[in-house]
Amino acid sequence: MRNISKGNKQLASSISVRITDRDLKLFEALSSYRILSTAQVASLFTPSYSAAQTLLRRLHRAGLILQLFQPIGGSKAAKEAVWALARKGAAEVARARESPLPSHLTAKDERSNLFIDHTLARNDFRICFELLHREGALELLAWKQSKDELCCRSELRGPYGGRNTVTLIADGYLVVRCNNKVYYLLLESDMGTTALKRMDEKYRAYWTWWKNGGHRKRFGATNIRVLTVTTSYKRMGNLQNLAKSAPDRERNGSGLFWFSMMGYIDPNAAGEVLDRVWWTALVKQPDAQRLFK
Repeated sequence: MRNISKGNKQLASSISVRITDRDLKLFEALSSYRILSTAQVASLFTPSYSAAQTLLRRLHRAGLILQLFQPIGGSKAAKEAVWALARKGAAEVARARESPLPSHLTAKDERSNLFIDHTLARNDFRICFELLHREGALELLAWKQSKDELCCRSELRGPYGGRNTVTLIADGYLVVRCNNKVYYLLLESDMGTTALKRMDEKYRAYWTWWKNGGHRKRFGATNIRVLTVTTSYKRMGNLQNLAKSAPDRERNGSGLFWFSMMGYIDPNAAGEVLDRVWWTALVKQPDAQRLFK
């Protein structure tokens, strides 16, 4: 497990800092995103990585944010500092906004490497759309990520006629308007750790859920896509093959499922997420596609 560093337990409450509007917005982002890396903070709030480091160090010294402990390892999270909102920072938001205390972490909270890597991967995707919204390339109309907001259930028929209820909880749900058309998207951030058997069940459950109008009942969506962003070409190919057989086991495929790789989801080149870096599960559509036409 990865613990919040011991230094965070000694919050420098005696350090007084002037809280700016940017600081408050950063605190709110940390609450909403749950955690952010230094690079992600730079993408959202500062003109450079070094400026983000300066900002974060100042807030950390004042005990307003927490730095997650970084062990030596090969995970994405271990390559740079990762930050979370401290209770003291949450209290500043509540005071300034005259609102309830936003969600935050404490020095006793623990987060695994997988949780951090998975959350950062989801955040990269969300940040790309946030930046494109700021640039006017599209409108990000909604983003949801809490389990209560995303939980769906689907029934699959078993091999002997019985029924199996499958719970589906995507990593994110977003509504986007682009080129005068509204798109409804469910995000699955796949770290390559879930067994293919489980992914096969998940895609079949998504297909059944969609066929039975679950997207309209749950989200009021007139259309929907299930986007899977994964770690490699090999993993993506395996998942595509599963999704192709989800509708009827005849491997004709479906346009419900779209796939890409994490290397294409980069806040430093946010526009690339819209380019031809997506592959569908349609057998008749083998070439890479733009996300929106």
